Amino acid sequence: MEPLHVALEPFDVENWPLSKLRDLQEERLRIGLVLDRAACSSLYAGRWPRLRARGGRRLVQALPFTSASDLLEAQAGRRLRRLAVAPVHLWLSSASAGERKWVPFGAQDLLRTMGLTVRLSRLLGLAPGEVLLMVTPPAPLFQNGLPYFWGQGDRWQGGLHLEIISGSMVMAEHNNWPEFAVRRQPTLLIARPSDALALAPRFAQAIGAAEGRPREAFPRLRLGLFYGELLDPVRAELEEAYGLEAFSCYASAEYPYYACECPAHQGLHVWLDLALAEVIVGGRGRPEAVFLDEAPAGTEGELAVTTFAQALPMVRYRTGDRVRVVSTEPCACGCTHPRIQVLGRV
Repeated sequence: MEPLHVALEPFDVENWPLSKLRDLQEERLRIGLVLDRAACSSLYAGRWPRLRARGGRRLVQALPFTSASDLLEAQAGRRLRRLAVAPVHLWLSSASAGERKWVPFGAQDLLRTMGLTVRLSRLLGLAPGEVLLMVTPPAPLFQNGLPYFWGQGDRWQGGLHLEIISGSMVMAEHNNWPEFAVRRQPTLLIARPSDALALAPRFAQAIGAAEGRPREAFPRLRLGLFYGELLDPVRAELEEAYGLEAFSCYASAEYPYYACECPAHQGLHVWLDLALAEVIVGGRGRPEAVFLDEAPAGTEGELAVTTFAQALPMVRYRTGDRVRVVSTEPCACGCTHPRIQVLGRV
C-alpha cells in the first residue's frame, strides 16, 4: 500500500511544466500499482484482460471505459463488500446522472482531499481568519464537503485557522442558522448557485435589507465558490446580489479532486498530479479519447478520469459531463495545469 505521507503534495506542483506532471503521473501509476490494485475490485474483476505490464499512461488507454452503470452493478447486493481495495469510509454520490452510488474513500484519499484546501487557499488568496459559510446537503452525501474539511487544522489547512459554518436548505426552513451565519460574517461562501439564489431573501431578511439583496447582510463576504451546477448563466446575478467575486468548481464523489477557476477566470484548472484526464471525442459506439494535456484548445467531448485513489481507483471513468478544452498553456495566474469549461451533461 502506498504510504500515507505522499498525500502531502509538493508545494509548487501547480506550477510544474506538463512534462514533469506527465512523469509524475507515470510514477504514480506504476509505483502506486494503480491498475494492479484496481483489478482486485468488483468494479473491474473479469472486465479487463490480464495485465502483462506495470501500468502507465498508454496502458490505461488500452483499457475499456467505466461508467456509472458499471459502478452501480459492482456494488449491488453483497458485491459492495468487494468494491474497495482498502479500508474505507463510504460517501454517497449526488445522483445527478440517475441512482445514487456509494464511493469508497481510504485514509489516504481523505488526506488528499483535505490537502486540496491548502491548494485552494493559494489559488484564491485565502488568508488567516477566513470564515467559510458552506451551504451543502447533509452527510453522507459527498457534496456535504466534509472530505475536504475533515482535518480542519494547521497541518491540512496551511495554518489558516479556518472557521466553518455549515448549513443546508432543509435546515434553513426549520432553524435560524441563516441568522447565525449573518452574525459570524463569512468571507467565503460555498454553495450551489441555485441554493445561494434561493437563500438570498432569507439572508437579507435577517437584517431587514431590501428583498433578495444579501450583500448588506455580509459586508465582509468577498469570494463565492460554486459547485454542482453551471455558474455562468447566473454568475452576474450572484455577484450583484452578494457583492462577491464568483468562482466555479467541478467535482464528484467519483472524481473528488475538484477542478477550479483561478482569479484569471479563463477556465477550470484540472489537477494532473491527482488524476489522468481524457476527453472522449468519438461517438458512443466506438469512443476515442485524447489525454487532456495533449488536446488542442477547443476540443469538445465527454470528460473521463483515472484517479490514483487508495480505496478504489476510478479507471477511465466516464463522468457524463461534456467539456471544452480552454488551453493547455500556462495560465496568467502562473498555474500550468490544463483548463476546461464544463458545458453540461452529455
